[in-house]
Amino acid sequence: MPGEADERYRIIVDESSFDFRGVDDATLSDLLENLSDALETVQELHVVGTSPEWSVIDCEDRLELCQFLYDHSKRSVSPDVRRRLAKLMDKCTSWDSSENVTAPVKVDSVPIDTAWSVHYALHSAAAGKSVACLGLSSSGRRNWLRVACEEAAAEVYFFATAQEMPEFWRELYLREDVPEHRFFELAGFAFPALVMSSGLTFRKLDGSYGEMRDWVVKALSAINDEFATAISANMGQPYAVQATLGHLGLNLSPESPKTRANVKAMRLRDVEHGGKTYRCEWHAKKDPHRNRIHFSLPAPTLGGRILIGTFIDHLPT
Repeated sequence: MPGEADERYRIIVDESSFDFRGVDDATLSDLLENLSDALETVQELHVVGTSPEWSVIDCEDRLELCQFLYDHSKRSVSPDVRRRLAKLMDKCTSWDSSENVTAPVKVDSVPIDTAWSVHYALHSAAAGKSVACLGLSSSGRRNWLRVACEEAAAEVYFFATAQEMPEFWRELYLREDVPEHRFFELAGFAFPALVMSSGLTFRKLDGSYGEMRDWVVKALSAINDEFATAISANMGQPYAVQATLGHLGLNLSPESPKTRANVKAMRLRDVEHGGKTYRCEWHAKKDPHRNRIHFSLPAPTLGGRILIGTFIDHLPT
């Protein structure tokens, strides 16, 4: 079955999104630049796969993508824009051509006659391994969509910007029931604004990994996405930050004045990382009296990222 064996490819380029019909030249230039931005960023961290036939997809009637990229008489799009995308596509690797398929698929009930990469991602997902499809935003395919062909159906993730990738990795925790020993392998991709301290372990929480994992993913997602912005917008004022983050459905707060006055207790909130000490007094609470994630303020020494210092049942106050 196509796509089920090769573990290299978690991200592939959806060549069927390269449909330029009805798109004016200026808009097309912007679309291609945005795609190149995303592809370049993703390639810094991941192997990106393509269909071995990607270059011969028709991007317009009787115009293959390779003709468009290398024949500058086709459309008034900057040669620099074309060259950049061509180089980035050439940096991708292709899966075994024997796995290339031509069967049509339906994406969110919309039929697509030729969609080799989407077909690949569909069969991979049906076999238990999700694959994300990067494509032009003009395709309208975003987030998790149902994909089906005659022999299989599954949900596939579609995205058009690098900023959308963390959502894919976060969703894998549940969709693939990621085990404890792999949780932190994915964390750098799922929570790029966070740094995980070396001492993190689920075993210090009051509950099993299976009981804690989904809450931890939700909490880390909120801290990654919104905490630094809330701190900046509210000039670090704790109550204002808490009010700003109130819509998240999580209990996020710094230590109480009483605990902050306890020097011995506050030292327990200090976490060593990379030869430096970070105070992790802010915390997410799962329950009123147990299960905490302690984290730092955004740190210049971490490039503005936030250190996740401790998973803990409860620290002394």
